[in-house]
Amino acid sequence: FDTAYFYCGSEEATGKALVARHSRDKYTIATKLNAGAAKDEADAKQQIYTSLERLGTDYIDYYLLHAIGAGNLPKYNEYGLWDYIKELKEKGIVRHIGFSFHGSPQLLEKLMPPRYIQAHPMRALPSQSLLLSISHMEALPLPRQVSYQTQRHSWTQCQLYLSL
Repeated sequence: FDTAYFYCGSEEATGKALVARHSRDKYTIATKLNAGAAKDEADAKQQIYTSLERLGTDYIDYYLLHAIGAGNLPKYNEYGLWDYIKELKEKGIVRHIGFSFHGSPQLLEKLMPPRYIQAHPMRALPSQSLLLSISHMEALPLPRQVSYQTQRHSWTQCQLYLSL
């Protein structure tokens, strides 16, 4: 089940639909941290704990940095969120980490070198959306900082689920 801190009422509804009715090992949850919804770094880092409370669970299967693009990437870098989600994984609060992406192919290449990415079209999503599977992730650290000049063409949307 895919939800996000920023989706009004979605985490609560997911929690009520799943947690109250099913054993936790019978489903997986993906939710997202949205730096744009945060007033500062501490507020951004608090989102995981709010999400856990709303969902009624003690861990998240897939935790993503939400809607990465050229316009908001500096905030994710400034708040240290790339390292933060790795720390959450090390603590066992999240099982897998990654990011959802709403930027250009050029920005995606800066975040993830092409040799690590295999793209697979998704039938249930708009034709420009992609699901990217990542191979050889043990050799690929998450970036600490990424800089990019916006070019407005060939936009791609995708989500990356990283098994680090």
